[in-house]
Amino acid sequence: MPDRTAIPFNDLRHQLEFIQDELIAKLGSALGTNISSDITACFESTFAEFCGVAHALSVGSVSEALNLSLRSLDIKSGDEVIMAPNNGSEVAYAVIRAGAKPVFADIDAHTYLIDTAFVEDAITKRIKAVIAAHTYGQPADMIELRRVAKDYDIAIIEDASSAAGAVLGDARVGSFGDIAICNMGAGGTLNCCGEGAMVLAGATFYERVAEARGSIERERGHMHCLNPLQAAVLSVKLAHLDRWNTVRRYNARLYNERLVDTRIQPPTVGAMVTPVFSEYVVRVQNRDELHHRLTSCSIETRMPKHTQLHLHPEFDKYGYRPGMLPVAERIAGELLSLPLYPELSEAKIDRVASELLRCTAEQCRAA
Repeated sequence: MPDRTAIPFNDLRHQLEFIQDELIAKLGSALGTNISSDITACFESTFAEFCGVAHALSVGSVSEALNLSLRSLDIKSGDEVIMAPNNGSEVAYAVIRAGAKPVFADIDAHTYLIDTAFVEDAITKRIKAVIAAHTYGQPADMIELRRVAKDYDIAIIEDASSAAGAVLGDARVGSFGDIAICNMGAGGTLNCCGEGAMVLAGATFYERVAEARGSIERERGHMHCLNPLQAAVLSVKLAHLDRWNTVRRYNARLYNERLVDTRIQPPTVGAMVTPVFSEYVVRVQNRDELHHRLTSCSIETRMPKHTQLHLHPEFDKYGYRPGMLPVAERIAGELLSLPLYPELSEAKIDRVASELLRCTAEQCRAA
């Protein structure tokens, strides 16, 4: 009989089992501390050092991290901010809440990352910043993007939420932007047991971040930072992150070796890049049908959301219409995320790959 054991898209149970003794000890030391405890401050310092930046400041959510970053750069009404259409809805809404307009630049057809050539084409006098996301765990071309930003005197907000630990050249993500954010919630390679995020900056921009934080605290009477329990969980996980990311890359290579079919396009990795594969995304035809077929085989896959934000009704007022970002629109219905996490066994990878190849072949015969 065929194996029908469920393969989840992600499974944190084995990870937690592996580190449970460390977690229990660390959480025990965090209990009873207040919100501004040394545990949170220690994690901020450790994470900044890990990313290769001078400062890291924790906040309660990625929305707060975005708000703080935009305020630090004095983004306000009448300004415009460039982002990719697959950057995530919370990013676009943060720009709108700041009073600015999101300007969408198309993506690269192979890496699915913001395309620097389209960024340059989108720059006007109103552009104040560009938000560059390391989508699916692969660093964007920050070297070229920094050249463009310098030429046009615009700021870079680096979104490292999906790529903690990834490397471009000899530097980790989070160290390339004027300001960087990293969501510590579900979905990335480093996550706590709830919500939380980090804002990263060098000495110059950290002063702006600290000033903006003070302004928000005066307005609200408070601003949430990462509570000690979440910081304790993250500090334990951070010590294992490089090893987990190495296994993620190994598992991605196993998929690459097995998915040799012209109808399945595996992820393309850019030059000088060490990705972390927060998601293993393939490009296929008849994506929705494949998703349903694999679900019927007890294999959980996901269809990436928010791949063409510019066509959501909320953004009609900005004049976006079908055909304006042809690359993002062309591939939006072709991307499928397969299960990938450090504890995923080779046997399960074999099963996912063989079922995908079988379903693809059946589709082809039926066509």
